[in-house]
Amino acid sequence: MEKVKEIEIPRYTVPGYLEKLLSTDFYEATPGHRFLLYFHGASYKARLKGERKEVKDKGKDLERRLDHGEWKNLYKQYRPSDWNPLKDSKIYALKSVRGKSEIAKVLTEALQSRQAFLAEKLVNQVEPIKVKLTAPLATGLGNPHPVENGFSFLSPYGIPYLPGSGIKGAVRRAAEELALFDESSDWSIPLVWLLFGFETSSAYLAPLSKLEAVDVVQKEAEHWRGAFGEYAEKQAEADKVLRYWLSLEAVKSSIPEELQHLTERPFEFCKTLQGSDKLRKAISWQGLVRFWDVFFDTDFLDVDILNPHHKDYYEGKGPPHDAESPKPVFFLTVPAGTEFTVYCQLSRKIENFPIDDCRELIHVAVKYACEWIGFGAKTAVGYGVSLVGQEVEDDKEQGVEGSKEKREEIQKEDHKTILEEFEIQVSQSKNLPGEINTFLQKVRFQGDIDLRKKMCLILLKKANSLKKDKKFLKALKNSKSWAVRLKELLEENGIDFQNG
Repeated sequence: MEKVKEIEIPRYTVPGYLEKLLSTDFYEATPGHRFLLYFHGASYKARLKGERKEVKDKGKDLERRLDHGEWKNLYKQYRPSDWNPLKDSKIYALKSVRGKSEIAKVLTEALQSRQAFLAEKLVNQVEPIKVKLTAPLATGLGNPHPVENGFSFLSPYGIPYLPGSGIKGAVRRAAEELALFDESSDWSIPLVWLLFGFETSSAYLAPLSKLEAVDVVQKEAEHWRGAFGEYAEKQAEADKVLRYWLSLEAVKSSIPEELQHLTERPFEFCKTLQGSDKLRKAISWQGLVRFWDVFFDTDFLDVDILNPHHKDYYEGKGPPHDAESPKPVFFLTVPAGTEFTVYCQLSRKIENFPIDDCRELIHVAVKYACEWIGFGAKTAVGYGVSLVGQEVEDDKEQGVEGSKEKREEIQKEDHKTILEEFEIQVSQSKNLPGEINTFLQKVRFQGDIDLRKKMCLILLKKANSLKKDKKFLKALKNSKSWAVRLKELLEENGIDFQNG
């Protein structure tokens, strides 16, 4: 009995003159361009026909090809007559974004080199801080996108990055927590204002009546307001940083005339802040530190998943129950283990600075932000947490999840699985010249040079076993495009194909 099965296949929608280029070099584009300009945001249905087992096998093979990003020839093979917005295969479309791009690698290294050069030459520069993620990092999820979750790519380059404003916000929060809740810390709230700027909506200043009426939120707000009130009563009058900040012309001139007397009364100033919208909104001070954008030392992005249960309940459509079907939401992340450098610059000098050197304090706040706050989005559930400084070097020796030997053992097993799957795919290929781009991309996706070399040898063996008219060296001599591309890959990885 004949069975028919439909499988949604993602496809990009671009002007016709780009189709030929993208069909061969789609993976040469940077991840940001694949995610935005050329994203597989449309779809068509592949109709599989045949006996039940035949359809099942065809479906598994097609889903495997989609899962591995093997898009070449799919459109021609199924020849759809129409297209629709992407619905159920968003994970496959995202996997086409996550892979390596040589162009992105070159651009990232160039930007990192420029930052390192400037950091050496500029005055008032805080020593660069090395950071390593111990959890995935998500950023820019609120950006509009067909998969409902965006990602931050630097325009026009299309490389993943974390804006300096995001780093500054996390470090500011860390400094505030240290100032209010760590008695041994040298941080204080006026020092936060001086360095990071005055923030009208800070939790310890916002009136309780304007906060969301949820018990846990109210309790947290009271906790912060109480800590600031305690500071005002015990330390404000004697705080030389607060007095210095209030004496700055930029701050003093922004305070309303009828409240100018508060600049000479630090305690009253702090108490008035918590009850006066007019005072809070009038103060204008940008702060002295500037954090630079972060560029990640990684060739890959990962695809992560949210699987919210009880969707109808959260949308107010009814009570939660066990019969609801979760609808997974997929999004991109920077993988755990990725390293990057945090650069912080004091934007300007001011005379008679009230403390000798704030650089060490900034290091302390960055370390706290890395370990307890996190960078990017979804930090409340553990995303964006990282190691910093010497801990990064220690981790290189010992590992976050175990010993160096354990990591090598896991990596060895992963490589073995990848090689076995790759060898099966290559050996079963009936048209290596027509599928060469897919295989080349699979090799280039791998970060380990030894693994790439072994995969190259598998391809070379297959290419040398072709029939005489398509044999690799003969095809190369005749300048066949597939052979030239394979030659380039072999040379990139140091393979002597002449004697292979």
